[in-house]
Amino acid sequence: MEFTPLDLKNWNRREHFQHYLREAPCGYSLTRYLDVTERMERAKAGGRRFYPAILWAVATVCNRHAECRMALRDGAPGTYDQVVPVYTVFHEETETFSTIWTEYDEDPDRFAARYRADAQAYGGNLGFAAKPDCPENAVNVSMLLWSDFTSFQLNLAPGEYLLPIFTFGRAQREGGRIRLPASVQAHHAAMDGFHVCRVLDELEALAQTAGAQTAAKLV
Repeated sequence: MEFTPLDLKNWNRREHFQHYLREAPCGYSLTRYLDVTERMERAKAGGRRFYPAILWAVATVCNRHAECRMALRDGAPGTYDQVVPVYTVFHEETETFSTIWTEYDEDPDRFAARYRADAQAYGGNLGFAAKPDCPENAVNVSMLLWSDFTSFQLNLAPGEYLLPIFTFGRAQREGGRIRLPASVQAHHAAMDGFHVCRVLDELEALAQTAGAQTAAKLV
């Protein structure tokens, strides 16, 4: 993992960044439905899991765009060269969840293999951080399995955490299509509405063009 400071003198969002970090610090969330029909149906037909597929898609889209990989070091902004997904796993026996992170790979099958290995190694750990040593360049993803939603808001104080946070709900079939509620929580210093909308557009595009091998089978 590498962290590269931003060249503030030549950054076209410098004024926006400073305004929303110091003068009017704020974050926001944007929620909408994603059409995930192709990905979910192919995953189901192959006896595969949808969750690792959406994790790979989130990391893939975030790694395309610097604003999704932004953080502060000593108060100065910069970007990671890559982010990895850290995600929640629910334990029915305790009604609690744990977090696991998986190293990203641009190849979905290799990422699927890493996901399976992490699930086997850490899925039974009931502690909050089931897989230890989560890196600082991890993007948070969670799945709300029990309900769909039209809005989702994390009540975070607009501090200095600049990475986006993703929350997905229970998918619903409507008119022959499968729709997944998706929410992105963003710090306005790092991402404007344009950037969040682009992320959601690209997530949906990946879902609609998914190949049969892009969702992982959980062993």
